[in-house]
Amino acid sequence: MLNTIIEIIESPVKSFLASLSGAITGSLPLAITEITGNLVTPTIHYMQYAVWYLTAILAITSLVTWIQKQIDRYKKIHKECKEERNERQDNK
Repeated sequence: MLNTIIEIIESPVKSFLASLSGAITGSLPLAITEITGNLVTPTIHYMQYAVWYLTAILAITSLVTWIQKQIDRYKKIHKECKEERNERQDNK
């Protein structure tokens, strides 16, 4: 299960879909309340907020992971370019 969570966090598409489904799942009780006119029980209300909080945490961690990957990619590209420049200067 932990590997599945890590896989979702590391994949931008999977984390987007998980965040979107969490937001929809969290909003579903509100939509049902509006349609039926019945009040939401406190347990459903707390579960709704739990889903929203978990979705927000997932979105934040996946955003941080994506930013870290971009930073690593940037450093790798510039390190390779710097090495190529040094090789060209050594060959002159």
